Amino acid sequence: MVPLMFKAEWSIEIDSRKPPPEEDSDPSLRTVGDNGRGAVDAPVPELRVATEARFADFDKSPVTHVVIQVTTTRQRDISRYVGYRYDWKFPSPFWAFLGKIAEKGVFDDDGATTLKELRYIPVGRREFIAYTTPLWRAAVEAIQAAKAAAAAGAGIPELPPISALEVTFKKPQHGQPLEMTWIPVRPLITARIKRWNDESDDEENVDVSD
Repeated sequence: MVPLMFKAEWSIEIDSRKPPPEEDSDPSLRTVGDNGRGAVDAPVPELRVATEARFADFDKSPVTHVVIQVTTTRQRDISRYVGYRYDWKFPSPFWAFLGKIAEKGVFDDDGATTLKELRYIPVGRREFIAYTTPLWRAAVEAIQAAKAAAAAGAGIPELPPISALEVTFKKPQHGQPLEMTWIPVRPLITARIKRWNDESDDEENVDVSD
């Protein structure tokens, strides 16, 4: 039996997060408002994207997840860079915007590949924020549909192998493109993603019998 989960909303324990050393007080910066349920309504900035030479021809079509590794300080810096005041107590809108930046930087396919937030884990002020790609979400939906039709003898499709990329950002510089780097994730992070996909807390469960 394989449990599959798809997270609908973030469940964030603020006490587990570390705020940046200094918070913005610039009154000219915009805020998302509505206790973090708003959105960062800013265009994705111009990017300068890099990876290691050995990954220059890496096939991104099988990618199922993207993990952004970023400190709360860098989140604050990027938010300020696009004209917003970062609210570390309500990070979801900023994580969604980071996902949009990663979409453009990694896939650059005019929005065809959209990233949806899955989970996060804080390590001090550094956070690992995981997102799913349409490939993974379509596979989950196909299994959900197949399970509903299982009584009629329909077969159950399998999930694709986990293929994930890790994204990091350099400190933004005024008047310069935002620098972003991606590489395939380490095995430790792949194992963490598998665990996140297997956990049932606050998610919709699909139990698929062998």
